[in-house]
Amino acid sequence: MFDFAPTVAHLAQANHPSLLDLAKDEHRKKVVAVHIRRQDFLHEPDTHGILDGNYFKGAVQRAQMMVPGSKLIVFSDDPDWCERQAFL
Repeated sequence: MFDFAPTVAHLAQANHPSLLDLAKDEHRKKVVAVHIRRQDFLHEPDTHGILDGNYFKGAVQRAQMMVPGSKLIVFSDDPDWCERQAFL
């Protein structure tokens, strides 16, 4: 199982206390974290290609099937785009 390193736990407690609650034993098996990286891909579309919302929608649906009743946490360098996606 995942545990925050002490230095990271200190930063999480200061900035995002609810993340530490999710790391407690009773929640561990019900949390799915998704990292959506887009910004550098948008600036170099010929090098990396750009994944559209359908790709991420499918990934979220698969995660929800694999971990029923899970809470989804999204980390991204493009939070505005993520907020506009109905499936998140």
